[in-house]
Amino acid sequence: MTAITENFFNNFDKHQIRTLSMSRGNLSRLDNTSFNTLTELKHLNLSFNKISNISENAFQKNYKLKSLSLMSNEIKHLHPNTFSTLVDLESIDLTRNHLKKLEKHLFINNRNLVYLDVKFNELSEISGVIFHHLPMLKSVDLSFNRIEKVPPHIFKYNFKLKELNLQENRITTLDYALFHLALDALNLLGNPLDVHDEKTQEVLKHLRNSNMKLDVHTHNEHKHKKPNTEQVLKASPGLQFVLGGILFLLVIILILLSILLNHLRLQKRGTFRRYYPNRARSTEYLQDNEESDIRLSIPDGNAFFRNPNHTGQNGIISHKEQCSCSPTCTKDDPAGS
Repeated sequence: MTAITENFFNNFDKHQIRTLSMSRGNLSRLDNTSFNTLTELKHLNLSFNKISNISENAFQKNYKLKSLSLMSNEIKHLHPNTFSTLVDLESIDLTRNHLKKLEKHLFINNRNLVYLDVKFNELSEISGVIFHHLPMLKSVDLSFNRIEKVPPHIFKYNFKLKELNLQENRITTLDYALFHLALDALNLLGNPLDVHDEKTQEVLKHLRNSNMKLDVHTHNEHKHKKPNTEQVLKASPGLQFVLGGILFLLVIILILLSILLNHLRLQKRGTFRRYYPNRARSTEYLQDNEESDIRLSIPDGNAFFRNPNHTGQNGIISHKEQCSCSPTCTKDDPAGS
């Protein structure tokens, strides 16, 4: 369904519908008659659709509407009268659309508006009077847009404003008008604030000395400050996963190398025992005579050794005289026989 027809709600008790959620669908437009019959509607959720066109009178009969979510659609423009009849509206969510501009009188009749969320759009500028008729406004989120300048007196009449999020815009300077805001939290992170601008320096100094929670860094700090390893890892779960994978592979490689070296050692020992059984059994003797000039001959299973320090005949002794590795070796056997 790409649109809501005039008779769509005829099979429902229209006067009993107070909350309506039509999120995650294929709606592409809202016509003048889409919600005309839902006069008792208070909460409307149209998020995660494909809405790109909203008629000027789409909500004209929804006087009691208190919350409206149009998050994650494809809205590029809103007519100045889109919300003009929603006098009880308290919350509007326009997050993740393609809005490039907000008409200066878009919220002129929404005097009860408390929460306004317009983050992740394409706003490059904002009217200086757009919030002048919103005395109940407490929270404004304009983060992740392209705003270059905040008009000096844009929040002049918003005495109840407590939270202002301007993160990740293109703001370079701040105005003294921020002195008069009794904010609890102000987020200016990700803006290229000019640390050399005197007015901006004074405003930041004043804000830092206030009781509000201030999130900010100057252009120079943003450019030169290098994050430490812990900050990088916390900000990059993907990097944590990659490093964990590399560490796991290194452990596996070390285990395989250990197994391979052990196998080669055992294989070498087995080969030595197979071809030189007598010499293998003479290990203890050879360790006790490390300085001997050893020559090994096994023509018939007997082994003989040459020891330059031996005083016997030609310095040659029979293997029988030093060990018992061969049962056929006799004490009277001549050397080399």
